[in-house]
Formats: sequence, C-alpha cells, structure tokens
Amino acid sequence: MRDWRSGIVTVTVRDSRNREHDPILGVVPLRLSDILTTSSQVTRWYPLDGGIGFGRVRISLLFRSMETRLPPNMLGWDVGTFEFLSDRIVAPGWTQNTKLKLRTGGSVGKIPRALCHTSEGGDGVYWDVSTEANHHVRHRVAQR
Repeated sequence: MRDWRSGIVTVTVRDSRNREHDPILGVVPLRLSDILTTSSQVTRWYPLDGGIGFGRVRISLLFRSMETRLPPNMLGWDVGTFEFLSDRIVAPGWTQNTKLKLRTGGSVGKIPRALCHTSEGGDGVYWDVSTEANHHVRHRVAQR
C-alpha cells in the first residue's frame, strides 16, 4: 500500500460450507484514515453489509509503520491521467450557458460559466478550454 491515508481495506465474511452457492455473508469496507486517526491499534465490532448474512464481525487492526521516503512518482496516481486535448468541449442540443463539472475516479474539476459560449449554428454550446494552463484539461484517475 503506497499511502495509508487513502487506503481502504475490504473484509469479506464467507460461509465455508461447500453447498452454499453464494457464500458471502457480508462485506465491511474500512477506510484506514478514519480508523487510525487516534491510535495505531484498534479492535471494534463492525456491521455486515451486503451478502446473505446479517450481524456483526469483530475486527482487530494493528498498524506498524516503516521508515521509508518514497519519491513523488511512486506516491502518484495508481491508474493515470485523463486529458482533454481538444480546444473545445461541445454539448449539442444544450441551450443554457452553464459551468461544466468534470469528475473522474480521483479528482473533480470545474470549467467556469465564463468559458461557455453558444455555438455558431445556435444548436448547442461549447466550452473554450484553450485558455487553460498548457491548453489542456487534466484530471487524475486513481481507480478504474
């Protein structure tokens, strides 16, 4: 795990009997930044979510740190970068000037209303992103 502050551990509770078709009793997603805020060891009861079972499961976590200094490229984004290479983002059929919200699995960006213009034919709008830094709109992608 590169960075525990953004890590999520998913615990799956299964039924070990062979005759079960769907042996998943429940799943417990644990965000490490929420659990390890005050101490490096925690033992708690967590409710089962999803699956065919119900109830709670007792989970103990122990965090032991290692002294490492990773370069920024190793702490970087897991999947890559989504980049708009075009100077325009076009929305045909849209009639209102509005801001544009771009969201990937890792970042959220907004293109302001001031960059939204009505197209020449009047049948839609476009956002002129050629004025953005380096003439590209980039967003990180941390998950597939």
